Amino acid sequence: MIMIATMRNGHHSSLTAHPWMVGIIVVALIALVAVIIWLVYRRTVGSDGLTAVERKTLAFPEREILSMLRQHGAAMRQDEIVDALPGDVEDVAEVLKSMETSGLIHRQWKSDEGTYIVSTQAEGMVNANGR
Repeated sequence: MIMIATMRNGHHSSLTAHPWMVGIIVVALIALVAVIIWLVYRRTVGSDGLTAVERKTLAFPEREILSMLRQHGAAMRQDEIVDALPGDVEDVAEVLKSMETSGLIHRQWKSDEGTYIVSTQAEGMVNANGR
């Protein structure tokens, strides 16, 4: 039931006189904004772990490597990456070196394993800080 309050100037207001209604409206607006932000974020980062900008600007092998690392969720051995990708070992190693130079990935030599450990740049920074 909607109560109509008469105001001093003779106009009627269709809002109820309950202050909790204002709280419900504010909470609903906050929830709506949160859902919109989540939908926008979800469209920005695809299931491959890449942003729309990365998909447009990176070459195919770079997209594949970055996507593989992000989907794996942790650092990977370079020989695992080379085995998973089509192409020559030297070509893949050259792409990895180029990606490291441009700051997309971080590589750390592990002499006991005889290979590099490759991580996304954010993971590499965490590993370099000893965490």
